Amino acid sequence: MGKAFYFTQAGRLRRKQNTLYWEPQEGPPRTLPVEAISELYWLAPIRLGTPLLRFLGEKRIPAHVFSPYGHYRGSFLPKAYLLSGEVRLRQAAHVLHRKKRLELARRLVRGTLWLMQRNLAYYANRGRPTTPFYEELNQRLQEVETAPSLPALMGIEGAAKRTYYAAFGAILEGWDWSGRSKRPPTDPVNVLISFLNSLTYAVVLGQLYHTPLEPTIGFLHAPRRARYTLALDLAEVFKPVLADRLLFRLLNRRELSPADFEPALKGLVLKPTALRTVLKVWEERLSETLQHRSLRRPVSYRYLIRLEAYKLLKHFLGIQPYEPIKPWW
Repeated sequence: MGKAFYFTQAGRLRRKQNTLYWEPQEGPPRTLPVEAISELYWLAPIRLGTPLLRFLGEKRIPAHVFSPYGHYRGSFLPKAYLLSGEVRLRQAAHVLHRKKRLELARRLVRGTLWLMQRNLAYYANRGRPTTPFYEELNQRLQEVETAPSLPALMGIEGAAKRTYYAAFGAILEGWDWSGRSKRPPTDPVNVLISFLNSLTYAVVLGQLYHTPLEPTIGFLHAPRRARYTLALDLAEVFKPVLADRLLFRLLNRRELSPADFEPALKGLVLKPTALRTVLKVWEERLSETLQHRSLRRPVSYRYLIRLEAYKLLKHFLGIQPYEPIKPWW
């Protein structure tokens, strides 16, 4: 499995024979071997043409488009190549069956809350006052098990997120934090949360492309027009593992400082140099490997997302009930 390539400056991207040729506005051009690339991220104005898109389609390389300020704008997904009518029918049948959908959504929320608790326990063991927030999430977990409907379950998830984000003030050292704010984020912590969450969504969507699952049919998030709701569902599970842990590292280790943010769009955004810093550590994290207990071989965090998607596939086919990831490392 290859790595992602991130374009953080304007330029031209085109096909050159059987590879990609990148001509940035500044600096020398370079060849990008397609065999080493899993997906592309465009965070700056890129000039390209249909021959390039055809080539990406042939090589099955998704591309995700962000604004220069780090806001997710959309994705180019090549033609599906792992088609299975049975899988999509079973997936659709689950979302149309009230009890089956509620149970799967409950499992997704349970997994998300458990991973939030794991982060809080980590910092409690290091002397941070996160235990009260951990205990409050215990209460939310009990409510998850008895939620009578999907709206009630989403309300519980929303309350759990507020509790979890309130704990960030006890985790982050030397950073002002008054709670979650979006559209636009108005402080450095919220800027970084929004950007890392968007990256998590994009990488989940990219991994779903390599499965027979239909990314527009979600369970916690209602299927609706122009949204990849299954990607939203799985992104919620992986945010505590990927986005939040990286957030704590970047800010507590002072890999970013308040000077790395600048005003824009009635809020704040990452400066270009800081954006590249975040993308570097993000890609390092996704490429990091761990020993998988069941497969008995090293797998990357990026591939771990695909394995989680295949657990859902087994659930739909009646092979094995879905249980959300519980880190063993």
